[in-house]
Parts: sequence; C-alpha cells; structure tokens
Amino acid sequence: MTRTSHARAARWLREHREELALAAVEVQYQRSPEMAVRFGQAGRTRCLEDTIHHLVFLEQAVARDAV
Repeated sequence: MTRTSHARAARWLREHREELALAAVEVQYQRSPEMAVRFGQAGRTRCLEDTIHHLVFLEQAVARDAV
C-alpha cells in the first residue's frame, strides 16, 4: 500500500467508525445473547465505546502504515 492508499483507508475507517462498531457489537450480542442478560443496556453501551476505541487505534495504525 502507498501512503495515499493508507490515508484513504484511514479516512474510510474514520467515516464509517460508528457504523462498523454498531455492526460488530450487534454480531457479538447475536452470537452471545447471554451478554444482554448479564450486562444489560449499560454493558452494550460500554461494549460499543470499547469497539469504537479499537477502531480508532486501527485507523491510526493504518494511517501510519503500522499494520
């Protein structure tokens, strides 16, 4: 990948971060429905926050060509 393509990929991740995080959390909760019972809405919210943080780190790594 070139620096330009890394920049484009990082920008795409930034633009789609919330959508990606929501989809990932949805899949996680579908695969482990007991999480909803155990952690409730607060746990789902925290899971979404954590997933967004991971995507931010991924975006930064891609932007710096560190992946």
